[in-house]
Amino acid sequence: KAEGALDLFDWVSYHGYSYRPEESYTNVVKFRNIIDNYRPEIKLRQGENGAPSQGFKGGALDKYNWTELSQAKWDLRRLAGDHAHGVESSVFSIIDMAYPKGVNKYVATLNVKGLLQADPLKRVVRKKLAFGAAQNYAALFHHFQEKQPANTASVNAKNVLVNSYRDSEGKLSIIYWDGSKNPANTNKVSNCTLTVNAELDSPVVVDILTGNIYSIPAQNIKVANGKTVITKLPFYDSPMVVI
Repeated sequence: KAEGALDLFDWVSYHGYSYRPEESYTNVVKFRNIIDNYRPEIKLRQGENGAPSQGFKGGALDKYNWTELSQAKWDLRRLAGDHAHGVESSVFSIIDMAYPKGVNKYVATLNVKGLLQADPLKRVVRKKLAFGAAQNYAALFHHFQEKQPANTASVNAKNVLVNSYRDSEGKLSIIYWDGSKNPANTNKVSNCTLTVNAELDSPVVVDILTGNIYSIPAQNIKVANGKTVITKLPFYDSPMVVI
């Protein structure tokens, strides 16, 4: 800054690991504020973040009983959370990483954070659940272009995070999930009431994890006076979208 050279930086990267993805954003906001004091035009980029598909194998976040299900939920919550905070994002990594013995003191032989499963010989074995989940998120991403004010949508369930976006045609989407705990290895689905300060036309629910699209019973949707209220709307600890 003293040399007037801040224009040399386009973005700053960070690695924000936390077992519950949402816990990292307190520090992300602080980091953003620090950058803004120097040059607000600098973009913030999450440069390495991912969850393993098995627990206790070494490396970041290893001390948890991870499965492919909890890994996929974690990756989706990280992607959705990063976007909500205006952070350029990535998934670490595309494939499991096999290290020669003794090269990485934190991981014995295989870092299992990949979207693709690999064997110790670095050969692709198969797609993990998180691979399809990340594909589903990418397929929906064009709906999440312009973030809307926080009061655009709300739910009556504690600990459910809600973010609203409009696409290039102005269509509204609401992405929501329970972010109160580490991603679980089972799916416990509850219901909530969603209130949107806009009139939605024939909304459906998309489970990003599975890619399944669900219709909403007509009796559960009330549209009037510039608002939409949806009752008995399912939610769990992985992002879903009303669109």
